[in-house]
Formats: sequence, C-alpha cells, structure tokens
Amino acid sequence: NMDSEEQFRQVENLDIYKTDFLKITRGRKKLRMGQLKGNKFRILIRDLDDIEKSADVANEVLKKLEVTGVPNYFGWQRFGRPRTNTHLVGEALIHNDLAEAVRIYVGNPSEEESLENQKARQAYDDGDLKKSLELMGKGMRYEKMIVRQLIKDSKKGELDDKAYMNAIHALPKPLQRMFVHAYQSYLFNDVVSHRVEMGINKYIEGDIIIDNDENIVRDKTPDEYQEMIDNFEVNPTVPLFGTKVPFAGGEVGEMEKSVLESYGLEKSDFEVPKMPRLGSHGLRRALRFQVWDASAKATDEGVLAEFSINKGSYATAVLREVMKKDVV
Repeated sequence: NMDSEEQFRQVENLDIYKTDFLKITRGRKKLRMGQLKGNKFRILIRDLDDIEKSADVANEVLKKLEVTGVPNYFGWQRFGRPRTNTHLVGEALIHNDLAEAVRIYVGNPSEEESLENQKARQAYDDGDLKKSLELMGKGMRYEKMIVRQLIKDSKKGELDDKAYMNAIHALPKPLQRMFVHAYQSYLFNDVVSHRVEMGINKYIEGDIIIDNDENIVRDKTPDEYQEMIDNFEVNPTVPLFGTKVPFAGGEVGEMEKSVLESYGLEKSDFEVPKMPRLGSHGLRRALRFQVWDASAKATDEGVLAEFSINKGSYATAVLREVMKKDVV
C-alpha cells in the first residue's frame, strides 16, 4: 500500500532484473495474498527451421487447448535446476533412506554445474566431509548447512539415521518439505500422462470432480458433469499421492493405483516414518487448466506466443503442448 507520493515514486523507480513494469496505478484497497487471478504471457520461441509454418502449427495447437484445456503438469523447474534431482531426494525420503537422500542432494555431481561444485560433490561421495565443505562455492549454501551438521555429528561417532535426520533438519523448513512435494509432483505428472490418454476433457465414470474453488462436486449425472467440464466450470482430478488422498473409482482409479504400484509404493509410504514432519496426506488436483486469449504469430526472430492462464498453472505446460517437448 503506497500512502505517500514518495513511496509511489520509489515503486516507479524499481529496477528488477529482467522485469518491466508496464503500468503502475493506485488502488483503493491493499493487494493481499490469493487475489491474483492469473498471468498473461508473451513468449518468443526461437531457433526454428520454418517460422511461418511453426506459427501456423502453434496457433492450431493453442486454439485446440482453448477448447480442451491444458494438461496440468508441474513444470520441470519444480524439480530443481541445474540438477533436476529434488524429486529424487523426496523419493529416498519416502523409502526412509535418509543417507541416500542426503547423498543425492549434497553429492551426486552433475556436468550441468561448475567444475568447482562437481569437485565438492565428488568429495562428499568419497566420504571426505571437510574437503567437500572447503570446496563448496557460494551457490551451495544449503549443502554447506548439511555438511556442517554432519561434521558436528561425526565427532560423536559413526554417522547414523539420527545424524542424517539432523542434517536435513538443518535446512529451512520450506526446503525440507519441498523434497517430498517434488516427488509427489513427479508422480502426479505420470498419472496426468495416463489420464490424458483417456481424454483430458472427458468425464469418465468414477472421476472425482472439483469446481474452480477446489470443492468436490457430487450428485450430477454424467451428462451434467460433461457439460460443466466443457464450460470449464469443473475439472476431473488426479491425485497428489499421500496417506489420505482418495483414489477415483472405476477404470480411472485402477489406473491411479497401477501407477503408484509401478513405483513399488503404497499410500502409507507417504507417512515418512523416520521424518514424519515431512509426510503428506496428499490431495486431488485438477487434471487440466484453462488457457484463453491464446495466439501465435511469426516474427523476424521466431514465433511469438501469447496466452493467459490462471494462477498456480505453469506456462511451461502450455509450451510443452505447443513445442511437444519439456521446457524449463
């Protein structure tokens, strides 16, 4: 809330990396969390062989998505960059392998990182905690927290589950929770892929349906559900697996159970017995999201795609459908 002309000018003069303020105005009420309706994107897609043809294809895909909705995939940025491994840490936690969870996060060098960071991670994998800590660069703040705690506990004896638990607890709480959430998101994306094959904008007997406020909608006929889906009033859902999340009924539910079983998991595994604070009850999340005001046009530099989506949805999911590959 800007109470003075000086505060207003301070906002006007803000210089934020790769951010432009298109319009700054005063409002009668304060902005609060949750009030954002959505986001409008203008994204330039470069390095295309045939820009005109690509623009035509992009337009065709975007117009179809306006009718069917976009698969509600979590973007790959949710799984970590430059190392895409946050969900793998979560997987190890779900399997109660705390040492492996820490190894994946602190060790496990990747060619996507600087040579300095790779050496630090390799030193951890080699069992040399002090050398690993010494080699860690400025961008390894959280890894340093973990290794410092491990060095502290190593003075008491051999590292055990309690030591690795202490190391994970040395991290900020939001980051601790992110690991299991990332693995849930990874599994969610897998289920979405299977459910899309069954029909992204199709009601199937047994579907658990939610409205746009995420309330479950019951006691409708199949035709009524289908009409509401067509109008984007409701959506079929997919599970973010957890201890209490319900499966859908019928063939959809059988598919969901099959995906979970393919990873050797049960819902109870999400209790994370060794670190119950990181456990999750799970929830049902919409299978798709709406995109509107979508278009694409050829420019000298590439294809300029424009579209609007609701808050909580990933623009990369739209680009994935347009470009037919994962985008980070």
